[in-house]
Amino acid sequence: MAIAGNEYQFRRSFKQKWKWPTLSFTEQGTRLKIGTVCDLLYEISPQHAAMLLWKNGGVPGSSWYENKDVCIEVHRFLGIQTGEFWELTDTILRYRDFLPRFSIPVALVEEPLGDTAFLLNFPGRDERLWLYTWNHETIPEDPDDPTRLHEVAPTLKKFVDKLRATHRGSRTEFDG
Repeated sequence: MAIAGNEYQFRRSFKQKWKWPTLSFTEQGTRLKIGTVCDLLYEISPQHAAMLLWKNGGVPGSSWYENKDVCIEVHRFLGIQTGEFWELTDTILRYRDFLPRFSIPVALVEEPLGDTAFLLNFPGRDERLWLYTWNHETIPEDPDDPTRLHEVAPTLKKFVDKLRATHRGSRTEFDG
């Protein structure tokens, strides 16, 4: 099953439960049908599935997220069957040796130091969104090392709700 939890309940409540903000995207993938998301080989969270149905990946017009610990810029949300280099299933396969076990990449994040950074979700565990970085020229010794994970938002929906066109602070990476 592709959606963590009860797929039937997700299908039934999709239109009433998931209200997303007005946010423009460029380079967005084609609109998906609910069956395409439900047939994924990877388990994703219900919020991630709802977002893929709302916007199938792409570059958000408002791309800055800021809280007390972090200020990051989203380069692109990963979509399904987009034909892009940063397509969800291809990214999972390409980076499977680099990513923590059971994690699903949601978005690619701009990293000023040239490192690779993803926003990750751990379906079936919780809805939190995590920032994960590593030096792109080396393979992490232990991708499951919890010190590489930094909580960004309690849910994907709350993260998207807080995306802005600009940022107020001078931080461009995790201030941990």
